[in-house]
Amino acid sequence: MTTPLTVYLPFNRDCLRGAFVPAKRGTKPPNERGNWLIVQDQTLIVIPDGESFRLPAGERPAKLDGALGESLWLGTLGGDTECWVAPLPRDVVVPEEFHRETLVPMQGTRLPDDLLSLGGMAMQALWWESTSGFCPRCGDRTERLAGEWGKRCPRCKYEHYPHLHPAVIVVVRDGDRVLLARK
Repeated sequence: MTTPLTVYLPFNRDCLRGAFVPAKRGTKPPNERGNWLIVQDQTLIVIPDGESFRLPAGERPAKLDGALGESLWLGTLGGDTECWVAPLPRDVVVPEEFHRETLVPMQGTRLPDDLLSLGGMAMQALWWESTSGFCPRCGDRTERLAGEWGKRCPRCKYEHYPHLHPAVIVVVRDGDRVLLARK
């Protein structure tokens, strides 16, 4: 897919054109069925499908299940397909029916923009998960909030959520006049 407009660049949820709805606060994750965004280092584990790729779908992939880390519910794709994220340790050999495709555009990824964006969100969610075990305010160990991405500190009650798709906000000024504002 060619991306002539910056609004549709990979790693921008807008390129999914409303097809992806992130898991929301207070909702409960469904059963672990749906699309699997399995991240190993900076690669996404996909299934070759002709000239393209598709995500593993259904239950946790049986051939990888023993090696996969704890899964996270990322959201819903296409209105009815849940998306789950799971890490795969770097030393695990990927079975033949799967393929490792880089999530780094500068390394020549062949993933379409939608899979690249979902994979980018998955990588960000896993990074946050690996670095959010302690409260950023008081240092106590955090606990997962039931049915959410967030965590809560039992000591100071601070709730902390992953930072997905950080924004860059630009303001062009002429003295005290704002000429252009862009997210």
